Amino acid sequence: MVSNFFMRTKLNYLVCFNTLLLFYSLFCFLGLTHSQEDIFKSQQLPRSTPTSENVDEVILEEFIRSLDSQFEGIHSVMVLRNGKVICEGWWSPYHSEDNHMLFSLSKIFTSTAVGMAVEEGHIAIDDTVADYFPKDLPDDPNYNLKAMRVRDLLTMTTGHQEEPPINSKEMSVRAFFETEVEHQPGTHFKYNTPATFVQSALVQKVTGQKVFNYLKSRLFEPLGIKHPQWSDNFQGISLGGYGLRLRTEDIAKVGQLYLQKGRWGKKIILEEDWVDMATSKQVSNGSNPESDWNQGYGFQFWRCKFDCYRGDGAFGQQHSDIQFIVFDGLDHATGALIKVSPLRFDALFLQFAGFAGHVPGQVVVFRNTTDSQSDHCLVRVKKTHCNKPAADKLRKNPRG
Repeated sequence: MVSNFFMRTKLNYLVCFNTLLLFYSLFCFLGLTHSQEDIFKSQQLPRSTPTSENVDEVILEEFIRSLDSQFEGIHSVMVLRNGKVICEGWWSPYHSEDNHMLFSLSKIFTSTAVGMAVEEGHIAIDDTVADYFPKDLPDDPNYNLKAMRVRDLLTMTTGHQEEPPINSKEMSVRAFFETEVEHQPGTHFKYNTPATFVQSALVQKVTGQKVFNYLKSRLFEPLGIKHPQWSDNFQGISLGGYGLRLRTEDIAKVGQLYLQKGRWGKKIILEEDWVDMATSKQVSNGSNPESDWNQGYGFQFWRCKFDCYRGDGAFGQQHSDIQFIVFDGLDHATGALIKVSPLRFDALFLQFAGFAGHVPGQVVVFRNTTDSQSDHCLVRVKKTHCNKPAADKLRKNPRG
């Protein structure tokens, strides 16, 4: 009897201990989750109103209305001035936490990773690419291939006449090297998504991390980019030239980072010298002074009219849906970030340039012309609506 009593007592103590341990673990988990959410919330861009940031609300409303009237499939819009969000909204069925496919806008993230690897001493932009991948070279590589530099990958001047395989099931460093390099590297501009993939493979080679993982602690986490996603090729290498998914505000943060010359708060995320090089004209890509496609090319950034730079997305830009534009010529605080169709780009760009002239800041617009299921709604920009998310209001105001 006594033995049974002590056994039951020990079991009761054990049950109580396990119960307390379970509650403690649950409390810690909830505290950690809450703490992480607080961290991400604290890393949101600050909000303000157009009036507070000296923004002409009439011009802002005209710009937003033009997006709705001239383009189909808008996902969202976000307008920043002085680094503060003054207007934001999502067309149904999209929400602020939705990730969007960036297509070739992914390229600027890969070039950012290359810049960080250069800063850390892993590589130099004048290193020859072949030296890093001797096992992937063809049996008898020609002079042009052996002369190709990291700089040539960044500026789309690898010397290829034809673009190497771009499909994720075929794209590899070996396939890139096996495509004939007909021109001397650095002399012939050819848009080349696999060249960005090779940048990704290079960063992975010298750091031991995928570009996606490499950027987590260096870019995504410091900026509070919450749930990034990046697809790999068949070898487990981040695609580099496409495949990244981010939220609207995440793109705005990266635009703001470049406008701030690589600084984020008190931290230096990217060296100012790299930002300047990446967004400046490094090579010529055409001779038509009136074309935004012929204003020069940087390190995965396009130069365009009105002294600005941009990134483009979606399948070679011939019928693309995505653009990223940064104005940096009006003053040091001025920038713009937008995703629209380049098929009507010039007309909207002129209108947007006028808008930016009145409103130093940046604009983020996500668009997908292939999404016929979207319930398009009109963004109504007014004083009381510009400083808060407009998703609920948008769903209540379908276009008639």
